[in-house]
Amino acid sequence: MKMLSRTSLLLVLALTCVHSVAEAQTPSKPRRDRNVLTAEEISDASVSTVYELVRSKRPRWLSVRGSSTLRTSAGIDNLGHPMLYPAEAQIAVYIDDVKHGSQETLRSMSTNTVETIQYLDAASATQRFGTNHEYGAILIRRGVRQPGVR
Repeated sequence: MKMLSRTSLLLVLALTCVHSVAEAQTPSKPRRDRNVLTAEEISDASVSTVYELVRSKRPRWLSVRGSSTLRTSAGIDNLGHPMLYPAEAQIAVYIDDVKHGSQETLRSMSTNTVETIQYLDAASATQRFGTNHEYGAILIRRGVRQPGVR
C-alpha cells in the first residue's frame, strides 16, 4: 500500500511539473487594456469620428461616473429672473496633453488623425491634470496614419 501511495504521489508531482512547464512555454495572448484604444483598433473601426469610435468600442468612457453632487450653472429664466440650472456632466478631453473641452470635441474629430485614445478615471485625471476632473478624462494622441496601414 505504501508503495502504491508513493508511486501515485510521484506521478502526480511529475504531471504537475510537466503541465507547469508546458503552460510557461505556451505564448500567452497579451491582455488588452480596456482604458486604451490602440492604433490597430482605431484603423480597424469602420467609423469616421472619434465620438463614434469611442461610443462603439468603449461606451462606458462616455457614461458619467463619480461625484453624485448636483452641479448647477447660473442662468436666466424666460421672465428674466436669475435661476440655477442643472449642469450637464462633462468628461474632459485632452489632445496631445492640451485640454480641448468636453466629449463634444470628439464629434468633430476624424479618426484618421488619431494614433491612440486613453481613458483616465476621475482620480487619475485629477492627479495628472488637477481639479475639476470628477468625471474623468479622455486623452487623444494624434499622429497621421495612412489608411490601411497599421
